[in-house]
This record gives sequence, structure tokens and C-alpha cells, in this order.
Amino acid sequence: MDIQVNRSGYTCVKVRVKESTVQLIGFGDLHIGAKTYIEKRALEVRDYIKENNCLWVGMGDFIENATRRSIGAGVYEQVMIPDEQEKYLQDFLKPIASKCIGYVKGNH
Repeated sequence: MDIQVNRSGYTCVKVRVKESTVQLIGFGDLHIGAKTYIEKRALEVRDYIKENNCLWVGMGDFIENATRRSIGAGVYEQVMIPDEQEKYLQDFLKPIASKCIGYVKGNH
């Protein structure tokens, strides 16, 4: 796939590909490290992107990263410390990293 990405400002991304159609998937809100993280579902989406040659946009909140100053009890409920969450995320996204065309600064 020949991808040419032109960024115009922050929110506009234009992509030209040789194929007539390419799936673009918004991917985020995984909250890796939270007890509510559903690894099976996240792997399904990641593998779908890889197997179907999709492009994707990061939508934020990939890791939980709760600290003592975070709202709620997340810091006491998360099942991985933030450093582990970050390492897991890096390994998790490696197979589809080249298909990412951008990242939304904040989704909520």
C-alpha cells in the first residue's frame, strides 16, 4: 500500500492509497492496567487491523495510568503499575504501528 499522509492543521489528515477503499478504524479507550480491561477484545481489534490491512487512528486512554491524584479509586484498583502498562502497550501496538496515521489529542 502506498500511503501518503498530508497533515493540514491538527485535526485534518488526508490519506491517498492505491486501493479504491481502505478501512479506517478509531482505536482507543482500552484502559490497559484497569481491572475492566478486556484483553481478548483488544487483541481482536488489533489483529483485525493487521489482517485486513486497515489504517487506524489512536483515540486515547490506551492505559489506565492512575495515580494518587487521579479521580476515583483507580490507583488502588489497577492491576498493573503505570510502567508495566506502558511496556505492555508498546508491545501490543508493535504489529500495527506502521498503519497508524494519527492520534487524537484527547477524546473526552
